[in-house]
This record gives sequence, structure tokens and C-alpha cells, in this order.
Amino acid sequence: MWTGEVQFGGRVGDEYCREMDVPIELDSNEGIKTLGLLWHPLSDQFLISKGTCVQRLREPKNSPVSKRIISSITAAIFDLLGLISPAVDVHKIFLQQLWLHKLDWDEQLPSELLNQWMDMYLRLSQVNEIAVDRLVLAKGQPTEIQLHGFCDFNEDGLRSVFVFALC
Repeated sequence: MWTGEVQFGGRVGDEYCREMDVPIELDSNEGIKTLGLLWHPLSDQFLISKGTCVQRLREPKNSPVSKRIISSITAAIFDLLGLISPAVDVHKIFLQQLWLHKLDWDEQLPSELLNQWMDMYLRLSQVNEIAVDRLVLAKGQPTEIQLHGFCDFNEDGLRSVFVFALC
């Protein structure tokens, strides 16, 4: 039975342990890039920002909106922790629709699909407003910790989430 104590079998040699002199200003208002996100130490939150997640999101100027451009924009979204996966999945499902329409890579989208894409494209900038607490603690000492998993799928994709319940 596990008692909650962790014991190490040996000591790591000094040659493996090095001190690193990396200045981090924890009272900085700018934030620190980590895990593809922006971490604000003062609020202890991860933020999705234009500089990290949707860095290549830009409106095409002179070229027609094509499957190639949409694929490039969708692939440029970096979401290591899956915090914005519902938004990313919508774009991947839209790409599946483009394949079903048998469009060439550089063929301009029909007006119906173009309107749908522009709506999705403009809404994607809203992910830059998401803030997620890095650490969530229960008040008091939990007497029980439970792990709950949920999963669902359909023809469009698979979704799953695991959460800790502190009782």
C-alpha cells in the first residue's frame, strides 16, 4: 500500500546537477513563454496569445482563399495542452468538408464555403482572450482524491477529458 511518501534509491551525482542562472522577474506584467503558452506569474495563469498559439493567423491579401491556405492556417495553431482543442477541431472538420467537395489545393472556395470559413476565421481570434489558472487547489485538506474520465466520439472526432475531484 502506498503511504504517500516517495523514497529515492540513490543520490544523483553532482555532475548531473547544475545551477542555472536564469533571471525571471515574477512581478513582470509581460509574461513568460512556456509550453507554447504565455504564463503570467502575478496571476499564475496561462494565456493564449497571438504570439504563441495563433502566431501565423493572418488574412490572405491577394491570393484566393484555398484549401492550401486553410490547411496552412489550421496547421499553424499550436496547442500543446489541448486547451483550445474545440476551436481547432472545428477547423479540422472544415478541412474534411473541403476534401469531400474535391477542391484542388489552389482552387478558390465556393461562396458558401468561403462565408463559412471567414466566420470561423474571425471567431478564432477570440481564443486570445482565454486565461487558464495554472494551479487549482481545494480549500482545506482533501480526504480523498478521485480521477474521473469522460470520453465520447462520433464520425467527426473523439473527445476525452480527465479531471481530479478533491473530496
